[in-house]
Amino acid sequence: MISDTSGQYKTIKGWRPWKFVSFQVFIPGLISFGLGVYLLLLYIGDNDSEFDHNKMLIFMAMGIVIGSIFLVVEMAFSYSWVLLGLVALFEELTKFIILNRKKYQGERATIWYGAAMGFTMGAIISAEMMYLSPPGSDIHEKAYWMISFTAIAFSYTAIQGSTGALIGYGSYAGAGMRYLWKATFIQFFLFLIPFVPMPKEFALLLMAAYAGFNYIRIHDTLGRERFKIERISG
Repeated sequence: MISDTSGQYKTIKGWRPWKFVSFQVFIPGLISFGLGVYLLLLYIGDNDSEFDHNKMLIFMAMGIVIGSIFLVVEMAFSYSWVLLGLVALFEELTKFIILNRKKYQGERATIWYGAAMGFTMGAIISAEMMYLSPPGSDIHEKAYWMISFTAIAFSYTAIQGSTGALIGYGSYAGAGMRYLWKATFIQFFLFLIPFVPMPKEFALLLMAAYAGFNYIRIHDTLGRERFKIERISG
């Protein structure tokens, strides 16, 4: 908007700020964080009595901050699958350091704190990643952009949240290093998919399928492992 000498306002021709805000800012954030919260709630299920809800919010906030930092690193090293492998290690190592502090070791709540931190990490990384690659003006380009973004958001969010829960389980079970390496390799293979020669559409589909498979597999595995520990400790 601009102002003339009479104090009236004129609209700059062709400029529609509400369209930019609604599509470029609101929609990616809504999809990313909506997915993150929904996937987290599915992970928690009926176990919400096992953790402190205020601490859960703190870990979610930590995930946003950590994810924003690592997005910059991922963008800087995205030209090499070897360097992205190191990024995967450092991301999971950051979760490991936070979740394996003495006060969280042996606590079942650590599983859910790790999941909360991971899901918001994935949400902020995918959302900010799409801000750096806006869609074209054509309706078909926007539709393709939305489909691609949803696949990327699901892939990053599901993997980061699942590996966060996995590392949290390692802290709970007293096997932190074992699950750190598992989480690192799971994320590394997600990073590796775009470097395999294949059509972009197939790569997006493969990433989403891989993330969904690990999301379900890790959730089921953690449920069985927790049941075993309860039987042994009981």
